[in-house]
Amino acid sequence: MAHTYRHVPWQRNIRKIPAHVSDWLEQNPTVRCVVGCMKTIPISELGKYEHLGIGIVAAKLIYPESRIPIAQMGPYSTKNREGWETKRDDLPKITRTFTFDVPNWGDPSNGYHSVDQDREVYQRDYFDPPNFAIRISCLKESASAVIFNFVVDWPVDRRAVDFETDLLFALNLLQENVGACGVLPADADRVELLASVDMSWEFFPPGTAPEVALLRGPHQAHDPRTCRRHQRARAALLVLAARSLPSWHRRPQSLCRRPVRRQFRRLREHELRQRRVDPL
Repeated sequence: MAHTYRHVPWQRNIRKIPAHVSDWLEQNPTVRCVVGCMKTIPISELGKYEHLGIGIVAAKLIYPESRIPIAQMGPYSTKNREGWETKRDDLPKITRTFTFDVPNWGDPSNGYHSVDQDREVYQRDYFDPPNFAIRISCLKESASAVIFNFVVDWPVDRRAVDFETDLLFALNLLQENVGACGVLPADADRVELLASVDMSWEFFPPGTAPEVALLRGPHQAHDPRTCRRHQRARAALLVLAARSLPSWHRRPQSLCRRPVRRQFRRLREHELRQRRVDPL
């Protein structure tokens, strides 16, 4: 049955396992994992995830613990609910008999009779719908955004023969419904998951940039150049914090943003020369 899929503001599907997933699996060969991802969603964009039951009711965030995606979200969501079949063109064709009702002497007023016709067709494999659900949990909530953790309820078995095929299916199911995909340690707790999220400034202590800049020393907070310097320092502190994170979500050095490292190096050299604050 043909489906008209819903419009989504993100890439709907992926054709192969992403590089960051393959790298994580290679670097952590013995760690139990699940197919999942974390995503920071602004309050104003929660309506894009109503198909998962996420929304705001009476000024309160609501979401289900788990939800089987609807078929209209994409081809993998359809397969997940309705099953699918595959044509085996690698196997020899088989003979199938098809029956048709045709009019007698070409005139329907004379009645109908059945005609059998043999055809050579490809063999097909039929698969029942797996009905995988997406588990949803809220890691952190603020007045402007929410951090969700989405996990596909699929038992990951790296020793299975069809592991890569099943992994790609679960990744696509997550991509269609969330707009992101990945793998996470199965036993990671909330604190470890939050430590790996690049949180926006809405999750830092409240206050304007000059007010927050005062936390780092008695500077002229009204100076625009000072404010910009402290904003760069805050971004650089995130890079330093990433070095102390657990190894399972630490980014390789080559993946760090070079402009941030360059700004941090210049900032550190400047502060050492001025000796206004302690070296970072």
